[in-house]
Amino acid sequence: MIRTRRRWKSTALSVLAATVCAASLGCAFGEFRPDDPLNRQYSLERVQREYSYQIRWSNFKKAAQFVEPKQRAAFMDWGPDPKKFRFTDYLIGDLVVEDEEKRHSTVEVTYTLYSLFALVEYEIHETQVWTRKGRGNYWFVETSFVEMPEDEPDATEGDADAAASTAMN
Repeated sequence: MIRTRRRWKSTALSVLAATVCAASLGCAFGEFRPDDPLNRQYSLERVQREYSYQIRWSNFKKAAQFVEPKQRAAFMDWGPDPKKFRFTDYLIGDLVVEDEEKRHSTVEVTYTLYSLFALVEYEIHETQVWTRKGRGNYWFVETSFVEMPEDEPDATEGDADAAASTAMN
C-alpha cells in the first residue's frame, strides 16, 4: 500500500513537472493558439511584415515574391523612383484573419516618403488583401496603392518654400 502511494505520488509529480515544463517552453517560444494549430495567423503576420519592410526599403523585387503572380508585372511597374523619393517610415494597421478557414485578411498600411527635390513629405496608403490557397501555409497579397506622388514635384512649391525660408532669415 505504501508503494502504491509512492508510485502514485511519483507519477503525479512527473506529470505535473512535465506540464509545467511544456507550458514554460510554450510561453518562451511564442503564443499558444489553440484555435490555430497550423499557425496560419503567425505565418500571415510574418509574411505581411516582411513584405511591408521590403516596400519601406524600396526593395520592390524582393517584395514582388509576395505579390499574387497575376499582379506581379503591374507591381514591378509601380513604385516611386528611388532617385527622386525616399521612404522614411511605415505604419501597419490591425491584421486579423477574416474567416474561419483562415484564408483571407485585409490590412491598411501607410508609408511615409519624401521628395529629394522639394523636401516635401508624402503619405501613400496601401490596402493589402492577403489570401492563402489550398492547404499550404503561404500567403499572397493583392495590393492597391492610393495617393501616389507625382514623379516631378511642383517647381512652384519648392520655390515658395525657399522664398519663405529666405524671408525668415
